[in-house]
Amino acid sequence: MKSLAKRWGILLLALLPLLPLWKCIFRGEAIGPWDHLARQLPNATAPIPSSAWDILQADGILQFYVWRDLVFQSWRAGEVPAINPYAMAGTPLLANSQSGALYPLHVLVSFLNLPTHVSMILLVWIHLAIAAIGVRYLTLRLGAGESMATLAGGAVVLSHFFVAWSGLPSVISTCAFIPWLLYALTPPRDENAPQGRNRSVLIFAVATGMMLLAGHLQFAAYGLMAAVLYALGQTIVSRTPAAVLTLALGGLIGGAIAMPQVGPVLDYGKLSHRKNTPSEEGYSAFIKSAIQPYEWAGLAHPHLLGDAQTNLDAKLGETPVGSYWPQYTKLGANHAEGAVFFAPILLVGLFFLKSRVKQIAPLAVVGLLGFLIASGSEVNKLMYFALPNWSSTGSIGRASILILLALVPIGAVGLQSLLDRKSDEKPIQQLQFAVLAIPFAVLGLGLNLVGLAKAQSTFIPNLPPEWFPTLVAEGSAMGQSSSLVIAFLGALAIVVALMKPQHGPRVLLVCGLSIGMIGTGTILRTAPFQDLTVKEFPSDPNSRTVFVNDDWNMFGTPSNLMPPNLASLSRIEDVAGYDSLIDRNYVARLQEITGTNPSPATNGNMMFVKLPVIRDELKKWGVGTMVTREIPPSMSMKSLPEGPYMTINLGGTLVDSPSGKSKVSKVSSSKVVVSTDSADREAVVKFRMLPGMQLEPGVTATEQDGWIALKWDQPREAITISFGPPLFVGLLPTILIIVLLGLLGNSVRLSKPNESALDPA
Repeated sequence: MKSLAKRWGILLLALLPLLPLWKCIFRGEAIGPWDHLARQLPNATAPIPSSAWDILQADGILQFYVWRDLVFQSWRAGEVPAINPYAMAGTPLLANSQSGALYPLHVLVSFLNLPTHVSMILLVWIHLAIAAIGVRYLTLRLGAGESMATLAGGAVVLSHFFVAWSGLPSVISTCAFIPWLLYALTPPRDENAPQGRNRSVLIFAVATGMMLLAGHLQFAAYGLMAAVLYALGQTIVSRTPAAVLTLALGGLIGGAIAMPQVGPVLDYGKLSHRKNTPSEEGYSAFIKSAIQPYEWAGLAHPHLLGDAQTNLDAKLGETPVGSYWPQYTKLGANHAEGAVFFAPILLVGLFFLKSRVKQIAPLAVVGLLGFLIASGSEVNKLMYFALPNWSSTGSIGRASILILLALVPIGAVGLQSLLDRKSDEKPIQQLQFAVLAIPFAVLGLGLNLVGLAKAQSTFIPNLPPEWFPTLVAEGSAMGQSSSLVIAFLGALAIVVALMKPQHGPRVLLVCGLSIGMIGTGTILRTAPFQDLTVKEFPSDPNSRTVFVNDDWNMFGTPSNLMPPNLASLSRIEDVAGYDSLIDRNYVARLQEITGTNPSPATNGNMMFVKLPVIRDELKKWGVGTMVTREIPPSMSMKSLPEGPYMTINLGGTLVDSPSGKSKVSKVSSSKVVVSTDSADREAVVKFRMLPGMQLEPGVTATEQDGWIALKWDQPREAITISFGPPLFVGLLPTILIIVLLGLLGNSVRLSKPNESALDPA
């Protein structure tokens, strides 16, 4: 019990994710805009959503829910999730890093046999706790006491960044392990701790392996950059190579653990449709994703930039105007991409670090790197042109994760210094005046940055320019009162902490967590879970169904017939799909069907089948059914069927063989089974030749028109085309992580807090 009492902060941080997840836990809702996507299905009967459309949060269902559903089902069936056979004529799942096919926590959670949306909520809870506890340990090791270290961990859980990105889980799954990298590289406060280096190497190895397997390689790259910079900083400060040695050894072990997944991802990435040649023109577009000056207003309160879930009364034609106004000033702006809020009371601590400069300097450099990248400085030009494939990565504003993970522990250490000050070091009245001014300075800065935006609008598609100042005023009004409450609450906490030092740590902790909840309590997008499978089109493993779509609306709920990737939930094989990594050769082939770019203007990772389509080409792709709202120009029909769409039978099948009787009888995330006729010795199976394809002895394959052309030597009842590694290889990362955690647990407990740093009981 005594040990548990000393670590009450861990228990609190493990439970704290219940606050942003409260609608999921207590009202049974699911993460994501389920109400909007339910409106886009054939024969949809769902009511028109009252909330605003969020084009980025929809990816949490279109991509991540679909991928997790396939991964969990595959592991439960005892198969390695290698491919998604239902999208884009078969597309990699293992070689798509964000699916997290081999991520140990996905493997373990799959065997709980929970509904997919419930498993995803559980994983968000776990990763928010992992991130928070990692920040706590890092902050303790930097010299803070238990309360301030717990405040730092809680500020991360309740930060705009972690809450907003919870709907796109590869982000928080990856970022949750960055604090553990930094913790492992920080020298223990007890320099005589036994087996300190071995423990640090093990922690760094586990964190690196898990971070890479979690799947978002851009954020993993930011994590590795932070680790390298931090290790170099620690080496300079401590004048010992311990951090660099930990980085090298732990990084090699962690990289080796992740290689069964990262290797196929890197190989397949060479074919990516996003791969480009860096150019000055490309860099000009790349740099526009930086966090703009007015977006820093979110430091005072996220809703100073409007509420991404709320519409205003105005409309653009039939499209409601969302109150999140940066989307009209910056192409691709989203509240998650510009998330900077993290309980501004921690900024007070930055002014009391004089005696802690040596301790926090390496972490401050990490934060500086994050700011230089996120704000669009010339550092980006060096990375864009010098780092291989960096020009193909996403928004540079995402580097704000490094700002968050640096400023929060540093601020907590500074608050600890404030609490430790002796009253006679400086006149208490002057000290109070200085710290009281800071929360209101943050508020004033936020309001002034909002004002700056009114005069600097440059991207206003279809929006009358004279509307914009009113739009900003109405949108930001939602956050002004909350910002004022945060400022007053922060100032009150500081006054109490100074006047009642014995209660200071607890007061700052409670007020700091309250401020965090005020700032992000309504950020997470949730809605009642809805079954997005369709019953109108039976799944046929030997035929594809295509849904004709047109575009993808950035500002309002799209009116397409079938959102990309959702056919996979019904296990309907489709030609279209949505992925961050697509073979550029497939994109070129898909373009031949329609003679136009298959991607909508708003998202180059989506592949649609658009009108006009070429009927014979679709049939060659194994399409048996086309679902459309309009008659294709190439098809003559005497009358239109009644209803919201029409179904056209094209008669295509997925196997061409001499007898015409061989067919695909079964597909899964690891194999395609072809039932063969006794007269056949060859067949063309209309699936893509994906990485890791394996055939039975006596069967050979070549590529023919982009498909798998099989030949076999003797009559067979069936031929199995397998994808991905054997089951043992797929489980290898999970086994190795468990072994390392066992070694870590048996060697020595995680860093024991310095008793003198703990707050008085």
